[in-house]
Amino acid sequence: ERFRLVAESTNEYIYDWDIQNNTIWRNKRYNEDYGISPNKQINYEWWAERLHPEDAERIQAHGDKFLASKDTHWREEFRIRLADGQFANMVDRAIIIRNENGTAIRALGTVTNVTDKKKAEQALLESERIHSTLISNLPGVCYRCLNDEHWTMTFISDGITSLTGYLPDEMKDNKSTSYSNIMHPDDRPWIWDYVQHALGNKIPFEIEYRITTRSGQLKWVWERGRGI
Repeated sequence: ERFRLVAESTNEYIYDWDIQNNTIWRNKRYNEDYGISPNKQINYEWWAERLHPEDAERIQAHGDKFLASKDTHWREEFRIRLADGQFANMVDRAIIIRNENGTAIRALGTVTNVTDKKKAEQALLESERIHSTLISNLPGVCYRCLNDEHWTMTFISDGITSLTGYLPDEMKDNKSTSYSNIMHPDDRPWIWDYVQHALGNKIPFEIEYRITTRSGQLKWVWERGRGI
């Protein structure tokens, strides 16, 4: 009774699968979102028919292998069709109860709808892709660095390679060299003072100075930035 009270008060989908008789008890949230009445008898086949076509074979094959094993903790991610006809992203976790012979006889599980989380992750990835594309097509170099003596780069665009001969990964976090190292020694002190003044006054800065490329070539560069 306590289990059922908890099951009816949660936003999770909760189920109790009697594997031997192939019947599935489920809580109120499960019934509502799948569009089934509390008294309707459902089984594994009913559930499997609603799996996304791209996930069905994988999930069913894993399920068969899992039930035939001696494992007791199940976890899977899949897409499944709900009552509104839309596929939702789910994370399914269950405890498998086995008899003295190790045969699976019951599964008690909770299912979490992670559709919104997946959409947010996809939106972030798309935003990062667009951001990366825009930066890669900008002339020059875009960067984000620490305000330390090395100007340690936490991000630097691909343009750094054509400018200096160094790959972004070589300069990021001072892996092979720091940005300070390629600045002309005579320019480092005044660059530091100038940028610190701008940061202290919370204003943008523009400077021109010399760098030495990987091949030893001396180049003049123009830089514009501001503190964040």
